[in-house]
Amino acid sequence: MKVTLTKNPKIKPDVASLGFGKHFTDHMLIMDYVGGKWGEPEILPYAPFAMDPSTCVLHYGQGIFEGLKAYKNEKGEITMFRPRDNFVRMNNGATRIEVIRGFVGSDEFATLCGNCGITIGSI
Repeated sequence: MKVTLTKNPKIKPDVASLGFGKHFTDHMLIMDYVGGKWGEPEILPYAPFAMDPSTCVLHYGQGIFEGLKAYKNEKGEITMFRPRDNFVRMNNGATRIEVIRGFVGSDEFATLCGNCGITIGSI
């Protein structure tokens, strides 16, 4: 997997000021879906991304989003917060609105994280 680290890391927020939707990561994972298959995942610096004006989500409201939370534990390891639940919700949402099925499952995600040096406890 290709990983491009940011050249301008954000200042880490004070733990006492954390809140939902207030602070964002330095990086994001992208993966294209072309020809009925998911492509290779890539980690990039957090940034806006382009969307074609004919993208279905803009015209038909067909879109789902599932934000995965991560944090460092007492040992300094990066830990994901209930990723299996995220994948279940994402797949359920896709089925409900009848869009792409077969998002990357939690087992594949665990392997992907391991390849990046991220440890996952119980998922």
